Amino acid sequence: MVIVRRGASPRRLAAILRWVRALVPAAVLVVDPGAGPLPPRESRWDGDDEVIVIDADDIASGPLSLAAALLRGAQRGG
Repeated sequence: MVIVRRGASPRRLAAILRWVRALVPAAVLVVDPGAGPLPPRESRWDGDDEVIVIDADDIASGPLSLAAALLRGAQRGG
């Protein structure tokens, strides 16, 4: 499961979701509204080795930045 925390731009979010789908086609995608801490249900998943949480604003440029963010998320366990 990949949780994507929404950034400022809906257009950018749509691009990031396309990249995630291309890089990790079997992932379940969840879009989180963003601001503030993760909601209680998603907080329980943070740290799970099968859940990666990324922030759309942390993706600097393109798919390679997303790949790096996915790797960082997997290494920290969420």
